[in-house]
Amino acid sequence: AETSAETHNLAYEKLSADEIRRRYKIFTPDDDMSAISDPRAGILYPESCVQAHMELAERHGAELFLDQPALSWGSDSNSVTVTTDAGTYTAQSLILAAGAWLPQLLKGLEVPLQVERQVLLWHEPIANRELFSPEQCPIFIWDTGPGVHFYGFPDLGTGVKVARMHYGETTSPEDLRRETDSDDASPVQSFLERYMPDVPGKLLDSQVCMFTNTPDEDFLIDLHPGYQNVVIASPCSGHGFKFASAIGEILADLATVGESKLDFSMFGLDRLNIQ
Repeated sequence: AETSAETHNLAYEKLSADEIRRRYKIFTPDDDMSAISDPRAGILYPESCVQAHMELAERHGAELFLDQPALSWGSDSNSVTVTTDAGTYTAQSLILAAGAWLPQLLKGLEVPLQVERQVLLWHEPIANRELFSPEQCPIFIWDTGPGVHFYGFPDLGTGVKVARMHYGETTSPEDLRRETDSDDASPVQSFLERYMPDVPGKLLDSQVCMFTNTPDEDFLIDLHPGYQNVVIASPCSGHGFKFASAIGEILADLATVGESKLDFSMFGLDRLNIQ
């Protein structure tokens, strides 16, 4: 985080473990821990964002066809077709941004995408609940060891949301295990007891979602190597959603003129040895 902030000239503040404890009494970091504080950090409400994007698209002439699972697609140099369970549609270009369903829609293109089960948990604080309000509790990401990351949000009225990053098994939309159990809750419970001991009270809610990951955990945005009027986009999980507006601009450029003024070269297929 610090390297990224320095590279892109972003404002940040570095805090020692003692400074973390003084500023946020709900956190109990180890003595050798430090923090990077981002003053611009915030929360996106996905449903509201998606609704705003759809309404804006409609105002500019888009037609929305909802609740129609895509079954197949085809392409030639002049047009594309998409078949759903409600009919077949024809257009000049196609964007495949189907998230966890993307691997099965890539029409024989072997892209190393893995769908990962991700569990989200909401706990009721057992003490100092007022300190978990958005005004006093920051959005947080903790690195507690090599490859071990927890993240969470303040209490927005439904409890403190906490999850472990990249902990779930590989799955598919059809095979996703949507029920949660003690194995899902145990790592988060242990994290909270050590670093946020006022939180691990009653478990209020749990949800299961899916991340679509590449081997290097970066996005995949590129033209289909076999069909230059088909665009592929993998960033459809929570991490990718934060960049939806910029990614949408890139995808629209690729679908309409075949290139974008925004540099997306680091997200190409070539880095995955796919031509």
